[in-house]
Amino acid sequence: VGVLNGNTDGTFGPEGNFTRAQGATMIAYLTLGKTVADALPTSATKFSDVPANFWGAKYIQYCANEGIINGYGNGKFGPDDELTSAQWALMLLGALGYSSKNEGIGGTGWEIAATRLAMKAGVASADDMVGTMTRDTAAKMAFNTLKAKTVAYSSGVDITTGDTSISVNATRGYVLNGAAKETINDDGYMQFAEQHFTKLEITEKTVDAFGRPADKWANNGK
Repeated sequence: VGVLNGNTDGTFGPEGNFTRAQGATMIAYLTLGKTVADALPTSATKFSDVPANFWGAKYIQYCANEGIINGYGNGKFGPDDELTSAQWALMLLGALGYSSKNEGIGGTGWEIAATRLAMKAGVASADDMVGTMTRDTAAKMAFNTLKAKTVAYSSGVDITTGDTSISVNATRGYVLNGAAKETINDDGYMQFAEQHFTKLEITEKTVDAFGRPADKWANNGK
């Protein structure tokens, strides 16, 4: 679906690692599509360690503008730092519409709250969150996100203390599908792929002899 680029030598490197900048790029591809994401204008970012001439600056700034990433809270993003499972889960939750300030997953101890929420949303399993974070795991969590429900909130009251911002009395709900075609799950709700990848669909839901999901997928009819 045009989300993963792989390495320049034609390999994927499943046991390798993602950087935080690569994670932001993948989020931009997931939410905008590769063509639109690559056409984002190059500009300075809100982070002191991500200048405008950094290769991933436009993807990082897009994610920051959408409230999907917040950086480290000291004005820095750490674009070349290794992406952790909790950080990746938080990015994917942001892409689904989950808000850090509404969910209390900002500030001290956010990793535990983000892990719990990612598992509840179907983005990750317990093994994904406690094992070694590899490119393979990152791809699996992104794939899970395609099938997860998107969310939205009623308005709340924002309260900021230091670097932490929370919203009080904001109510979260799943986004209704409306008149859109239900290509992923026929449940009346908007799955991520139903919103962002309208030509991608699960054509048959099956399980194998061991009870494991063995769904058949099609993209643009293929």
